[in-house]
Amino acid sequence: MILVRYRSRYIVRFQLFISSAPARNRVLDALRRACEERGLQCIQAADSRPNFIWSTSPKLPLDAACSCNDAIVFNHLPGTFCLEDKFLLASFASKACNVESVPLHNKAEFASWCDSKTGDRPKFYVLKDARANGGTGIWMFQHPSADKQYMKILDQIGPNSSSYVVQDYIENPALWQGRKFHFRIGAVKCADGKAYLHRVAFLHPANRLYSTASLEPTVHLTNLCVNYADKDNGSFIGEVIEDLLIERPELFKKCLEIFGQVCDSLQFAFQTQRNGTDFEYIGLDFLASDDGSVHLLEANCPPAMVSPTKFVRAEALHDLLLYDTMSAFVVGNLAPVKHIRLGGFIEAPRARESTENHLTIVPTWAEAQSRGLLAKLVGLKKAAKKTI
Repeated sequence: MILVRYRSRYIVRFQLFISSAPARNRVLDALRRACEERGLQCIQAADSRPNFIWSTSPKLPLDAACSCNDAIVFNHLPGTFCLEDKFLLASFASKACNVESVPLHNKAEFASWCDSKTGDRPKFYVLKDARANGGTGIWMFQHPSADKQYMKILDQIGPNSSSYVVQDYIENPALWQGRKFHFRIGAVKCADGKAYLHRVAFLHPANRLYSTASLEPTVHLTNLCVNYADKDNGSFIGEVIEDLLIERPELFKKCLEIFGQVCDSLQFAFQTQRNGTDFEYIGLDFLASDDGSVHLLEANCPPAMVSPTKFVRAEALHDLLLYDTMSAFVVGNLAPVKHIRLGGFIEAPRARESTENHLTIVPTWAEAQSRGLLAKLVGLKKAAKKTI
């Protein structure tokens, strides 16, 4: 092992807790490239305390020999559960942030919601398991309908232990070559309150041409895993790459505004942190309508860092996203002279009152997480009173 010194101190002593070897190698390569750009190198902290930890899960380092409490930079923020959990996101941010979701505590509440809508005109909806990902736990249905489609879903969604959200189905989506699609945009939320979107994004089109006459999943569901699983039966496209700042500047501006509003709505859950340099790497899914409006669907924390398609263009964008993340939010904070180079990241606008004088630093990540959980409970009680 070669130890490289810069002004008599080690710069990046890292620990990576990533079970997937391809993802781990990608994170490591991005970190090394970001260090080399500054004329530095990094070392794995085998016998010393790290000053940077990246983990797939925030719980892993807490049980490891080298706790994340010893790290200067950690890639998770207490409070992120309010962003990733679709139920919590809908409870706290739906009206302000165009999420257009109704939070449902359990299966029984879904049945009650359906009963309350029996007199409405028929519409399409999407039901989502609040904690599911990878294309699972998603049901599209029309309600009310003669064949009572929601009854079939009730038979599938299991016991009352899960929470759900029901979203209005956007019946006028923008199309890419005749197919419905969504954007997966790389994002970073920092402990200091700032939030960023990356200008280069994935465009995920459905396999089949768009039509409301069919409920075929690969007509309506643009999730990459769903369409990749059907790649042999449809016209699989895979990831398309776009620089949104150049190709769709107005849409990108709206995405920035929505993300800023999301962060404003959830600021209460992030106001206590372990360290002002921690951050969360996020994949945000946006759906565009043909009238130019944009809708936030969900957040993934962290998103997949390796594409199942293995397409060169997709892997190259994963490399770019992680490189810019490491350069700006890891190396930029650990170098002797702090200098943040954002690369393709653009800062989202935030309400001034959301970021000024609201950050409280506590000694441990666990304490910050506990305070975030308490803030969540208080927020849920307030949200419940508003609906009574």
